[in-house]
Amino acid sequence: MVYIAEVKVYVWQGKEGLDFGHASMKITGVDGSYTYVSFYPGDTPKKEWKHLWKTSKGNIVEKYDEDCYQMKRNADKIIVIPNLPNPKNYSIAYYKNIWQTSLWKLFGTNCCHVVINNLQWMSGIEFATSQYSWHPAWSPQDVINYANHLCSQAFPKPSTIEGLGYTISGSTVKIRADKLVNNRKGGTSGTLKLKLWATSSPNDIANINDNGHIFAETQFDTLEGGYHYPNIEHNVPYQRPPAGTYYIVATLHEYETENKWPIYDWVSVNGQITSKPLIIEGTVGYTISGSTVEIRTDKLIHNRKGITSGTLKLQLWATSSPNDIANINENGHVFAETQFGTLKEMKSHQIKNTVPYQRPPAGTYYVVATLHEYETENKWTIHDWVSVNGQITSKPLIIEGTVGYTISGSTVEIRADKLIHNRKGITSGTLKLQLWATSSPNDIANINENGHVFAETQFGTLKEMKSHQIKNTVPYQRPPAGTYYVVATLHEYETENKWTIHDWVSFNDRLVECHLEAN
Repeated sequence: MVYIAEVKVYVWQGKEGLDFGHASMKITGVDGSYTYVSFYPGDTPKKEWKHLWKTSKGNIVEKYDEDCYQMKRNADKIIVIPNLPNPKNYSIAYYKNIWQTSLWKLFGTNCCHVVINNLQWMSGIEFATSQYSWHPAWSPQDVINYANHLCSQAFPKPSTIEGLGYTISGSTVKIRADKLVNNRKGGTSGTLKLKLWATSSPNDIANINDNGHIFAETQFDTLEGGYHYPNIEHNVPYQRPPAGTYYIVATLHEYETENKWPIYDWVSVNGQITSKPLIIEGTVGYTISGSTVEIRTDKLIHNRKGITSGTLKLQLWATSSPNDIANINENGHVFAETQFGTLKEMKSHQIKNTVPYQRPPAGTYYVVATLHEYETENKWTIHDWVSVNGQITSKPLIIEGTVGYTISGSTVEIRADKLIHNRKGITSGTLKLQLWATSSPNDIANINENGHVFAETQFGTLKEMKSHQIKNTVPYQRPPAGTYYVVATLHEYETENKWTIHDWVSFNDRLVECHLEAN
């Protein structure tokens, strides 16, 4: 059974001596399905009164326009009756099909008889005519009287949605509703289901199964007549529709039998949703280790139908604000990226890849991940982005690569692959690299109290974004007797003999052994 949302009753009143008149009806379900019921005598409709006495085979006309053509005029009355309860649970098609094999009788099964009987079954209210004559035939005026009486009854919908909204957050949808109501005076509803659809037009309920995409749904237990579920908030999985921009329609379904869920109510929801063609879904993570970055993603999705994507790449950006995607090319710095070819329609890809670390200028940054597609002439379009938890700090002075040393008697050879000045627009202060003997490998906080400098080299200033390599032999400043870890620190001179440590590395696998010397 499909709940009946609306019945339109069409009436052609008779012209005395010329025709009896006619009545027909269009029955529409809340899901948009419909049927047109119009019952004529014989294979070709005969309108003139003098030809209507004989019993004949019935003829079903398919459309209102065809009725107008046969009657040679539009209907004199159109009466709309909403929300008929359909207590017999007949299908919409039944109301038409039941008359297919019936015989047409002017004083029995005529067009008005068919309309009135259908309305009685749909409403559950018997028709009591006030018209008395020598024959029992129901007339077009009887149809008008009965249809107007049903309009005055104000039938409520059996089940209704009130105050519906939703919020999409990543892979979940929060469905909200003020009420789901069972408007019946008694009995119990079937199990209820609420669905949210992405549709190409805001009110196309008739074609929703063919043209719509369910992106969220939730289920409720049965509900007694006259009761409601209040203040609904359900978090459910987001079933992402194919790429596109959609209107939103909510439908309320009630379970009947054999897994049938007819629609009992629907509402068009304000706003639209856009489903992107390329999507970052789940978590994006990264780990910076020296000069490399490991990039990790749960899922990158190609969300189009019927085509293959262009070549794709994922970039990680250091940005001054967490969500400033509009200005990312001007204000952001790509510090890692990975490219991974094309994706077929509706396919996904997971990434775990180690790539070079492209160090941003000195500062503390938010991290944004962007998903790009190659188009033409080296043009890459950003289709999706996410703000990644946490921040990164890029130091103004950096030790990069390997730091090494060799102690030879009273000297130490200090080696460093690269010492970088990582600021823009200024020159560094004078720089120096120190090697420390420490009791623990990473105790940089207490190095001045617990450590001993055993070698250092000074090498002047560095211009913006420049680097320096060291290989220098300096005096060995022997620490007290003991066994030590080694830590290298990079310092910058500020004022009044103040040196600030900007970076350091620990040599976990190297020890310095110092012994007492004989006099």
